[in-house]
Amino acid sequence: MTSKEALREIARHERRFEKLGFTNGIMLVKSAREYYAEMLEWQGKVAAAAKSHEVAKAKLGKLVAAHKGENKRNPELERVRRIVKSGERLIRKENVARLRFEEKLKRLATIPVE
Repeated sequence: MTSKEALREIARHERRFEKLGFTNGIMLVKSAREYYAEMLEWQGKVAAAAKSHEVAKAKLGKLVAAHKGENKRNPELERVRRIVKSGERLIRKENVARLRFEEKLKRLATIPVE
């Protein structure tokens, strides 16, 4: 679902709940908007860190192969691992935010209003 479609869906449900005066539904719409903003924020962070994450991931593979079998600590290898790990953490947080947002949209669509 694209951003425009998601916002259109949220607005549609908001109008529907306001028309009926269903306050729980309106609160759910507000929550969906907050999740949408959070999802966009994480997408921006992931996009900003994507280049360095990919470079570090490629470099990590080369460093691991070059230092295979060594028992001493390598500070360069540890630094690159931290960069890769932080990039993967950002990607994971973006994914969780997207899943939560999609869950809210599904819940909005299935809410019965009498």
